[in-house]
Amino acid sequence: MELDLDAALVTSIARLAAVDVPAGDMPALLDVLRNQVEMAATLRALPYDDVPPITSMDPRWV
Repeated sequence: MELDLDAALVTSIARLAAVDVPAGDMPALLDVLRNQVEMAATLRALPYDDVPPITSMDPRWV
């Protein structure tokens, strides 16, 4: 799945979340969000067939 992140989409999402994004912050925010989407795509591409689901919380995770 390809996600085309642009300023209009980020502005719409921010408006839904009632978050003000100053215009000067938009280029940096777009870079961060694109990086996160790229990282998520990398994780989705990994083979998880033999990985059991997490069904309990390890206290060391908090």
